[in-house]
Amino acid sequence: FLESKQQSALMRQEYGDGTMLSGGCRSDSRGHCANYGSYTLIERLNKVIDVQLVQSSEVPNSSWCELEGLKRSIRLFSDNDMSVDVLVTDRKLVSFRNAQYFFITFPGLAKKLDTVSRESGCEDLALRKLSIVNHLDWTAASTPDANPDLMEANWKSLVNHAQDVHHHGTQVFPSCLHPPLVGQERNKQWLIPGSSAAVKLEQVACQPLFVKDVRQLSPQHQTNSLEAFHSLILKFAPKHTGFSYLGMYTRQVLLSVCVCVCAAVLPPFLTSSFVCGLPQGAVIPLAKTNKQKALGQSMDR
Repeated sequence: FLESKQQSALMRQEYGDGTMLSGGCRSDSRGHCANYGSYTLIERLNKVIDVQLVQSSEVPNSSWCELEGLKRSIRLFSDNDMSVDVLVTDRKLVSFRNAQYFFITFPGLAKKLDTVSRESGCEDLALRKLSIVNHLDWTAASTPDANPDLMEANWKSLVNHAQDVHHHGTQVFPSCLHPPLVGQERNKQWLIPGSSAAVKLEQVACQPLFVKDVRQLSPQHQTNSLEAFHSLILKFAPKHTGFSYLGMYTRQVLLSVCVCVCAAVLPPFLTSSFVCGLPQGAVIPLAKTNKQKALGQSMDR
């Protein structure tokens, strides 16, 4: 929503040397029949940098709104000679000049595990679903320097660990970090090497495209603030009510301006409560590390 030359000059003054942004899309209705998709870029201090409202008729279908919104935001920065150091988003990748991309963890992993666990001989994967998802979070959280080779090795070690094999034969991650398992710690339901469950787990975990994205997991910054901002929009533009393009856009922009103003004068955790008078529990949290609890929960590492 930065249109005038004066606004662009102010943006270059504050963010001309680059910044860290989180990006994500919100649909105006549930399912695959949304009329609008609003793509938001939010800065790490909870300042909304840009809002792009994409109408589904402008793209092949509503699922394309997110990618189109990201492209428009990138175009805004490029046209005004502004740079971005880091962009944290989901798995939508387009060319952002000189930016380092990080992805948030993938909710589709749990769905894949649910699907394969229904197959004959793979029922044990259902019992390990939570540990596997936690291991993905641990992979990112335990690699603060975002070393892609180490994250890949950490993630692939899951397949061996689930089969009670704790030495992995790689230089960057030669063995599991937990001490030798003795007594009750060994009395776990390990996967049998070569079994259907072990083979399916390896197919899911080591799929080349999935591993490629694991190498770009965000080790620290997440989209918590952005998701909270999208939840706050529901108070101004509920999904059960239809709005015109102008009506939806103005609601997005006005809320963004209010949040930016409050972020400048209030602590971030008070911003959303101040804007809409909600209880103290309705907050926009600071960007957090990648599910910090995963450090102590991932498969006894």
